[in-house]
Amino acid sequence: MNLNQAVKRLSWKFRNQKTFKVYRDDIEAWNFILEALNSHVDSRVSKNQIAGKFIIEYYKQLIQFYDTDVFDDIPIKELAKIAEKPLERHFDDFTSFLNNREQIRISEGIELSKMSRDEVKAHLQSIEEAGRSFSKGEVKKNSIQIISETLRKYGQDS
Repeated sequence: MNLNQAVKRLSWKFRNQKTFKVYRDDIEAWNFILEALNSHVDSRVSKNQIAGKFIIEYYKQLIQFYDTDVFDDIPIKELAKIAEKPLERHFDDFTSFLNNREQIRISEGIELSKMSRDEVKAHLQSIEEAGRSFSKGEVKKNSIQIISETLRKYGQDS
């Protein structure tokens, strides 16, 4: 029996009969479908181990962040948001993150109240410039290099 035959057999029974006696061939068809689905899932995970590692690691962080467990759907919804967001948006967000981080780094420990007006103005200008420290182009280029190198080194083809 192949997958197509198994599906056809059970589909016909479910469509054409409200109740039916279950025969050995029906059980065989059902077990074949389950086996095929499980094999497909196992194969997908096996072929994408690097992605699986990152997903599980981030899933652990989300569970910790939301103080929940694997039975809560909040971390799953967060993973879905990340997966559904276009890669370009991830590059945009990463660029903003790096620039904001640079602005915060420059601002730490500064007490504007102890500065002259000109010093405050100069410091605010340096903060504004820090917000443009990283261009999307260079962040994207470096990120793609890191992704490519990680996949080359640790991906399924290694």
